[in-house]
Amino acid sequence: GAVSAAAKQLYAAQPNVSKALKNLEEEYGLRIFERINGQTVKLRGACIHHDNGILGAATLPDAEERRIRQLKEAGFNAIRSSHHPAGRALLDACDRYGVLVMDELSDVWNVRKNPYDYALYFEQDWKPTIQKMVAKDYNHPSVILYCVGNEISEAGSESGAETNRRLCNTFRELDPTRYTTNALNGLMAAGYRLREIMGDVMRKFPAQPGPSGGDGGGSNALNSFMSLMSGEKGDYFATHPLLTEALSGCEDSCDVIGLNYLTGRHVLEHELHPHKAVLGTETYPADIVRLWRIVEENPHMIGDFTWAGYDYLGEAGCGIFHYDGGANFSSIYPERTAYIGDLDLLGNRRPISYLREIVYGLRKAPYLAVLRMEHNGQTSSKTPWMFKDNLSSWTWPGFEGQTASVDVYSASEEVE
Repeated sequence: GAVSAAAKQLYAAQPNVSKALKNLEEEYGLRIFERINGQTVKLRGACIHHDNGILGAATLPDAEERRIRQLKEAGFNAIRSSHHPAGRALLDACDRYGVLVMDELSDVWNVRKNPYDYALYFEQDWKPTIQKMVAKDYNHPSVILYCVGNEISEAGSESGAETNRRLCNTFRELDPTRYTTNALNGLMAAGYRLREIMGDVMRKFPAQPGPSGGDGGGSNALNSFMSLMSGEKGDYFATHPLLTEALSGCEDSCDVIGLNYLTGRHVLEHELHPHKAVLGTETYPADIVRLWRIVEENPHMIGDFTWAGYDYLGEAGCGIFHYDGGANFSSIYPERTAYIGDLDLLGNRRPISYLREIVYGLRKAPYLAVLRMEHNGQTSSKTPWMFKDNLSSWTWPGFEGQTASVDVYSASEEVE
């Protein structure tokens, strides 16, 4: 269950290339592939998107430094660069703060998710992109994992398994010091098996409603359907024999088995692949209590990455609470952010961030939050990515004399 780490110290090298060139200086670090400073460390992971909020997708050193510092202060020790290769400024910041990195190749392979996405260029572009990634990452001690893809549509097919093998082998040939994984989504990988699997799910859970909301296409439609894959039903889906069959091809050629929203498989995978580590590459934020218990109790589990550590633009409304019947993922104006980060778009920590810090064992003091009193007695929309519509405030003008619903987060048996 041990993982490698960023070194305690960075070093500077000045290669003497040519007298015609000015002095060059490259920072690098040293990694030991057993433990961090002699200790086994689990990955307290945060998925982050490619943008820096309203600053856009530009890789600005100060913005990257601020984001990594804030994530570290919130209790995270690892990030997943989803679903894009990490920029140099981001890796520089991770090196300095000792934050570990899973660097990700792409969101698609050859099967598109949108009409004009990277699938148009993937076949001719994947190898030079991997070469550039490795050249970029090689001297960054923070990088410990290469992720070859995210929720790939063809992952459950023979051609997908072959592509996975080629990608992993290329990373290993260029950089044998790091491990490979793939962020596998069961709904995407199931392919032609999905109808039979879902038939079994619906027979076992006949009273469950179908998916609602979504704009009918792209990631919104998938995410709307993904809302069904939580709780007991999600665990049943995750361990279905046909899903095991679908995932086996990619899992066999990855060093670390990476699973998106398949918590029910985390223990099962050790029975199927006793020689491999397992990682929750993307999981529901509000499930952190159960998730972290699984990570702590199972040596083969090396960590968990929540979706998401920092809020981002796009997938608008995933975590926004609607009290007027509005549905999440339905592109309601003027929503522009996902609003599911432990930290919001400005970098403010939300209550779930403090709950997570307590679950990690990093915070001893209790944390208190109040459900928004202007919505007392109302029912809101809900997705598995959402936690509670609460905030740490005692100031509710206009609600004097009314009862407030207070949440207290603590790892203790009693709080006072």
